[in-house]
Amino acid sequence: MSGHGHDVVGEAGDGRAGIEVVGRHQPDLVVLDLSMPVMDGLEALPHLRRTSPDSTIVVLSAHGADQMAQRALDLGADGYIEKGTSLRVVLALIDVLLSPPG
Repeated sequence: MSGHGHDVVGEAGDGRAGIEVVGRHQPDLVVLDLSMPVMDGLEALPHLRRTSPDSTIVVLSAHGADQMAQRALDLGADGYIEKGTSLRVVLALIDVLLSPPG
């Protein structure tokens, strides 16, 4: 994402590794895929929220935005993006979520 004011500081291939990476880097933003091996995104979400409480967490999923989005938001996600959403829309949502209130 570099070039839009964002730098990638870490990546992980599964939920358990994601918790470790987020704990180490304490990023401003976590983009969390719900479909991951070892520990899926919904299972990892509460751990991520505890590990890095100040991070903004955006869930990325191929599932429709209705029930799955509500589950993710209830577990602590700050936003929900369906796979296939245009990059322009994704970046706009991230900018809104990372903007200071007021």
